[in-house]
Amino acid sequence: MIIKPHLFILMLLNILLFPVTSLAGDYRHFIWTMASSVTTNDILINYNDTTISASSIMSGGLNGIYNAKNVYTKCKGTSDKLSATQEKTAWLIMQNKVYANGVPISLSIDSYNGWNYPGQSQLSGYTSKVNQISVSTEVGICWNLGSTIPVDFHWRSARITATLSQGNLAPGTYRVPVAYYYAFEENKFTDSNDKGPSANVPSLIVGGLGRRDTFTLIIDVKSKCDFNSNPLQLTHDITLGDESSYKSNLTNYSISCGFSTPVKMELIGTNKPTGKGANFTKCGEGDCELQFSDGKSISEEKITRKKDYLINSIFHPDDKTKTGSFQGAGVLRVTIQ
Repeated sequence: MIIKPHLFILMLLNILLFPVTSLAGDYRHFIWTMASSVTTNDILINYNDTTISASSIMSGGLNGIYNAKNVYTKCKGTSDKLSATQEKTAWLIMQNKVYANGVPISLSIDSYNGWNYPGQSQLSGYTSKVNQISVSTEVGICWNLGSTIPVDFHWRSARITATLSQGNLAPGTYRVPVAYYYAFEENKFTDSNDKGPSANVPSLIVGGLGRRDTFTLIIDVKSKCDFNSNPLQLTHDITLGDESSYKSNLTNYSISCGFSTPVKMELIGTNKPTGKGANFTKCGEGDCELQFSDGKSISEEKITRKKDYLINSIFHPDDKTKTGSFQGAGVLRVTIQ
């Protein structure tokens, strides 16, 4: 038997193992609510019949380090010491419409003092703005829901504008409660393309994660009418005869309003004789009857621009009237409605 040698070739296969890494970054995404209420002022808005909108500052708020409760947390990655960018975002969300005496009033938060539109869509029925700054930080730990820690809040005073249709709200003072919501959002990330998911933040805040409070919108509506309060002089130059009454001179009174404004004018005697109308007053030994040129003592109409009223007095002597001089007085009451 012939034994032939065999050639065995051993092939070594080297398998190289590479570490598996993610191309996306780490993030920490939180919503914090204040342990204390934001203290703000009532908002006073002054209108007249030539304006349709007015603004006022919503002051107060929290800016600085305060205790806060974590109400939303979402994290990615476990490397707490990584360098990151932190967006510190204050949220202010409020009703976008309220009503005073059935008249709708639109509300908006102005782009003012750092308050700007958020990247998210506005919620139906609400107006929202954010006040945001970015700082460099470490990613940090992932806080558990319900954690209460000192948080460095970022907040500034906001300007609120109220708008209504011209001339729809009668003069007067109206107090309307306005609901608003606020919260503080932190978004720390190592990759700007991979932040914590914030698309639903407005809904989360209004849905219960934000703090709800109210302020009072005080609307003071005045009609803009120009008139004077100088005394009006009515003069009787009478030669007694058989007449039962004697008319004074006519005097003119003017009032100007910037918009169609309801105005009520009333002539009222200051020393009313018994049994006579409100526009009568005692004049010596007789009575003076105050009236407009149309014979009436009350005028009610809407005034746009200038309106002139002609006023006179009618003297009604009694059987004791003697020659001499006499005086009487009355009031022109102007009610701008």
